[in-house]
Amino acid sequence: MSTSPLFVSHKEMDYAGKHIVRGEVFTRAHLRNDKALLDLGYVDVFEGEPSHHCAQCGRSFASEAHYAPHVRGCGKTQERQEAERARHDQAQQDNAARDLMRRVLAEASSGAEPRVTPEEAATVTAYLERHTEPVAEAVGA
Repeated sequence: MSTSPLFVSHKEMDYAGKHIVRGEVFTRAHLRNDKALLDLGYVDVFEGEPSHHCAQCGRSFASEAHYAPHVRGCGKTQERQEAERARHDQAQQDNAARDLMRRVLAEASSGAEPRVTPEEAATVTAYLERHTEPVAEAVGA
């Protein structure tokens, strides 16, 4: 049995850096808002051991009613989540590259010699390669 109390979720939510689905049994992380989650009915303390476990993703469920629909869509859900994470990571990299380019342009326009590390140069190069190729193809270059 787990050393930390278990919760069962009544609502889909993010908790302690993990996405929790309805009916999922998960270990309490002892966060500041745990009492509020209990009081608002988002979770309940779960007694015993979960009876259903997803072999694909490792999630545990309190009942067949929540486990069965999860299993039917689990692989697709994981693929969507991985794709969303990849898009999110790419957007963060793109934002960092744009911020870097703005900084370099500001330094250059003020007459200062722009300072760029090799890692920063690689970040900007990768950004430009991703975003200029589609433009060149579109204009027939």
